[in-house]
Amino acid sequence: MSKGTSTGTGANISLSTLSLLTANSGNVGHATGSAPAAYNTTSPGLLNLDVGLPGVLSLLASDGTFSTNVSSTIDGSSGSKTTKATSGVTNLNLGVGEVLGLFGTDPLISLEVPAVTTAVTIAGRPGSFTSTSTVSLAGLKIKLLGATVDLSSIDLTNVPANTGLVINGGALAGVTIMLNETATVGNAFDGFTTTTTAIKINLTAAQLGILTAVSGDIAIGKAQASQGYDPDGDGLYAGRDGDSDGDGIPDAIEIANAAPGGDTDGDGVPDYLDLDSDNDGINDVIEAGGKDANGDGRQDPSGDANPDEDGDGIVDSVDPNDNVLGGTKGVALVIADTDGDGVKNYLDLDSDNDGVSDIVESGFVTTADENGVFRTGDSDGDGIDDVVDGFVGFGDAPGSTGPIPDSDNDGTPNAYDTDSNNDGTPDIVGTPFAALDTNGDGRIDASADSDRDGIPNVADIQPGVFGGLPNAAGDNDGDGIPNGDEGSGQVDTDGDGVPDIADGDSDGDGIPDSVEGNGDLDGDGIPNFRDLDSDNDGINDVIEAGGTDANGDGLQDSSGDSTPDADGDGIVDSVDPDEGGTVLPVTDTDGDGAPNFLDLDSDNDTISDLIESGLGATDSNNDGIGDGPDPDRDGIILSVDGLPGGRGDAGGSTPIDTDGDGIPNYIDPNSDNAGGNDIDTAGNGDLDTDGDGMVDDDTDTDGDGIPDVVDDDINNPGGLGSGLKTYTQWRNEEFTAPANTNPVISGPDADPDQDGFSNAEEFAFGSDPENPGSIPTITSSVPPGGGIELSGVRDPNAYAFVVLQVSRNLQSWSSAVNDVEVTTDQPALLIGKINSSFGGDQSRGFLRFHIIIP
Repeated sequence: MSKGTSTGTGANISLSTLSLLTANSGNVGHATGSAPAAYNTTSPGLLNLDVGLPGVLSLLASDGTFSTNVSSTIDGSSGSKTTKATSGVTNLNLGVGEVLGLFGTDPLISLEVPAVTTAVTIAGRPGSFTSTSTVSLAGLKIKLLGATVDLSSIDLTNVPANTGLVINGGALAGVTIMLNETATVGNAFDGFTTTTTAIKINLTAAQLGILTAVSGDIAIGKAQASQGYDPDGDGLYAGRDGDSDGDGIPDAIEIANAAPGGDTDGDGVPDYLDLDSDNDGINDVIEAGGKDANGDGRQDPSGDANPDEDGDGIVDSVDPNDNVLGGTKGVALVIADTDGDGVKNYLDLDSDNDGVSDIVESGFVTTADENGVFRTGDSDGDGIDDVVDGFVGFGDAPGSTGPIPDSDNDGTPNAYDTDSNNDGTPDIVGTPFAALDTNGDGRIDASADSDRDGIPNVADIQPGVFGGLPNAAGDNDGDGIPNGDEGSGQVDTDGDGVPDIADGDSDGDGIPDSVEGNGDLDGDGIPNFRDLDSDNDGINDVIEAGGTDANGDGLQDSSGDSTPDADGDGIVDSVDPDEGGTVLPVTDTDGDGAPNFLDLDSDNDTISDLIESGLGATDSNNDGIGDGPDPDRDGIILSVDGLPGGRGDAGGSTPIDTDGDGIPNYIDPNSDNAGGNDIDTAGNGDLDTDGDGMVDDDTDTDGDGIPDVVDDDINNPGGLGSGLKTYTQWRNEEFTAPANTNPVISGPDADPDQDGFSNAEEFAFGSDPENPGSIPTITSSVPPGGGIELSGVRDPNAYAFVVLQVSRNLQSWSSAVNDVEVTTDQPALLIGKINSSFGGDQSRGFLRFHIIIP
């Protein structure tokens, strides 16, 4: 700023900017409602004039003339509020000098046509209050102690804050003149009080001849404004209020107990202004043991005429310094910590440490529950989440206030009761956290809680974040399976480091959990999303879904890079489209709506997959679902589990492909590629009128993939297989122990009765393997036209493939349709001859029945 000059008694005056006070600002907070009334100073013209001679002050008041104007305006719109105070001085002439006779007829101080305007504006909302001040001086000329300070030529439309006039010598030595002196107290959240003085003249040590006549300050054109947040409406701004939110918990306690940063639940409202500091839907006043009969989220007063006698902002009913109705004193709340974990209930998301969040135990909606915390938003800024807030504005009505549920009516709400229904069984029993309560007190034993949210680390799925106790009825990963069924973070089925609650493929078979679902088709007690063979047909799900399992461990192979699951969603990258993989086709061969991995007859040929797979899965009740023990609980029964002592398989499950066409029997309507379709072989050809090898009517009441027309139990999974007997079943019927396990006696190639027919042949044709007089019925003849024809009577109940083969040299055999002509293919009868197109000498050839045991 340019220098000014003075006139009069030769004073040397310089003008400089001493400091600049910038506007205060902070983070955006929340406030609604009406702004508090502006604070107004009604006499800003002359303050703190201390004169060293008796009686001078009264002379000033009578002889000096000044006029001021003060006004206040409030922006009452929603959101940001503004308080503004202005002060103006149009003329000032204090004739003290004339009275004292020190300067002849000159006054002690005069301002000539100053047009002084001072304004202070405070605007914003909690967290973003800002304070600004402006001073405008037009044509300013100050005459002081006989000397003149003439600033009329300087543009002082907007004087920088705290601009000082330093007077170096002469009659005004020791006098300081400050323009736009501004001071602000407060903070961006609670509010500010800003005081601005347009002109302040400090007369300290001014020498006036033989005596010090004046020592003090003259303040001209003063304006003051305050803006703050008074959420509980008690007339005290937050930060100056002992209980700013009126919940009965003193601010000092809420500030001391709060998480670092002061906002425990991270909703943008600091705890001392937050009516639900942990966002569990239970208002702090209730969790702290207070009373809130009208449900507004604030502590009730005692009911006497003055609810806050000492004016400290703490209502009398909980203020030991206040009298209450009846003549006694208030009683401070005893803020409980039910589970003794060091976290007060009003900040604790599981106040009784039973593994069930306070949200759940208080009966609130589950869809908005984010691991024990509500986070849908707080539009009115009172700290109560909108999903449970009964009032638009600060407070509740009645919303989440008490009484909260108390199922057994014992006076202890469910959220604080480890046996809510008083049935003698702690609530923790039956939850995924039951194993964490070894002493049986109904609480998780380990109380270490690094993020101080009241959820022990061992149960917290979000360590380091406020919250982390899943709602058992919720669905964190959106797969349609409730969190509780997925173990609430306590179970990682496939051991990939991603708990099932967040794992898109919990068992690692390549089929998303959302596809596998929470059912249990095979009834083995292992839900499909954790079951590596969901239908217990002996074929691992990864194979039936069209996946790749080169190492035969029953799990979908990854792409082979160093990070098999780059995005950490539990789905290996080879089948994760988010990582460039290809989703498994999850094939439904017969188009009946049941994918193969949940279909007990995937090709609808009326022969169960268990039988057609040829993998030897035990099926003691012959219903098409494998049974028997599963010691490692991976869903693969012992009889076909290559790794019975650990999760997964070893060697895999490669179903038989009899004709070698690349299509396994269980999805090949003509498995041997000779003669009729498998459905004909099974004796159900009449159910396939269109000849596609599948049952025409695929109505399937129980959804197990077996058409009702051949399902022995249309209301429950299973019911196919009783029409065909496996070689293993036949062997156990025909041979007693230990012969039934001795391959030399009971193996397919053995001939224990020495009748020239192997066990496999006797099985296929229904003869007795231990009776040499019982042999297969096989005949040969010469058909019309020459050649040779072979006829065999098969056992229609035996699951074996009887294939006609032809040879010219007894060395190489062929069953190709161009070489062998099957003339009759019925369940109990197979007749065929050498095809005329078979090369070589038609008069010389050999036919045989070749037996394949699946």
